[in-house]
Amino acid sequence: MQKLSTEWGYSAPAAASLVGKLNYFAVIDTDGKIAVAGDGVLVVGTITEEAVAGASATFSTGFILKAVCAEAIDHGAKVASDTNGKAVNAASGDYVVGVAINETTMADQLIEILALHAGRAA
Repeated sequence: MQKLSTEWGYSAPAAASLVGKLNYFAVIDTDGKIAVAGDGVLVVGTITEEAVAGASATFSTGFILKAVCAEAIDHGAKVASDTNGKAVNAASGDYVVGVAINETTMADQLIEILALHAGRAA
């Protein structure tokens, strides 16, 4: 069952195991389930509650999102999802999730993003 929370979160069944995917980008699949985002997709938030397939998971849709990055990202950079649901510098044609408000120097660090859900990068 889906549920919108008053804390800018959304809960629904996990499409596949989301264990180990805390702070990865999320999408809602065609069955209404939460899945890890891929490259070039419209991201809806970041996973804040992990779950095994079919169990209830949650993602955050708030103004400030925390995400695991796949590379170094500078302050103010436009951020998108890579094929594994990690934050990367947005490239032409990517959906922009938001703007980095801190920086990372390597993969697997947490980055904070001002969520804009701005559409495709130029």
